[in-house]
Amino acid sequence: MIKKLVNILDIYGQPIGVNYKGQTSYKTKVGALLSLITMGVGLALTGIKIKQMVEKDNSNVIQLTNTKDLF
Repeated sequence: MIKKLVNILDIYGQPIGVNYKGQTSYKTKVGALLSLITMGVGLALTGIKIKQMVEKDNSNVIQLTNTKDLF
């Protein structure tokens, strides 16, 4: 059961020309681990950006005053 779940999570599985054990792509545990890391980092970055947006962090207000001396 865990092995099937791990194989389902592998988004880096490479398509093969023929069927291998009834599947059109070969999925590995390493690919599943990299997929989980990729999804985790993506979710974490999304969460951080949403938090910054809600709390209005990282907002810079810059006032530029331009004066000219006419003499």
